Amino acid sequence: TGGDTATNNKITKTATVQSGETKTVTFENTYTPSTTSVTITKQVTGYFGDVDKEFSFEWSYGTGDNEHGTVQVSQTKSATIENIPVGATLTITETNADGYTTTWSSTTSNDVVESNDPDEAQDMRPVVFAAEDEDEQAVVFAAEEPTLPSTSEDGKTYTFTVAAGKNFVHCTNRKDGKPDTGI
Repeated sequence: TGGDTATNNKITKTATVQSGETKTVTFENTYTPSTTSVTITKQVTGYFGDVDKEFSFEWSYGTGDNEHGTVQVSQTKSATIENIPVGATLTITETNADGYTTTWSSTTSNDVVESNDPDEAQDMRPVVFAAEDEDEQAVVFAAEEPTLPSTSEDGKTYTFTVAAGKNFVHCTNRKDGKPDTGI
């Protein structure tokens, strides 16, 4: 005889085995990693920045079929990538921003702590990654070792560790120059 009890997403099975009986018990445990979303937003600045242009972003966090894709983002339209595993290293590359200077930053919807002082940030959870200036990236504090945000040499690719909570990546493109006056 037996019964089932469910408590806090755990199922307990009970069975009664008579003296001298042999029973086989099989357990199956399936791990489903925690996932979250990453929203990409865009700002276009500078005298020659095209505020109506849609920019293409390729993203990836692995080699599987569902672990990469492409989204379109403009100054008035963001894009959200769903079901990214928490702790994954996500790489986002802007593919059509020639002539623009690109800067990146990212945050999460959890409680945010940003500090460049390790003593001040002790026992704090990480959630802010800043990469607007590659030489002055914020120190990231985490219970686990995150991938520090990095930007490619040309500024078009941004890589960071996806945190628990909703993640936001902001990309700014600036295009300056001097108008052709014909002189």
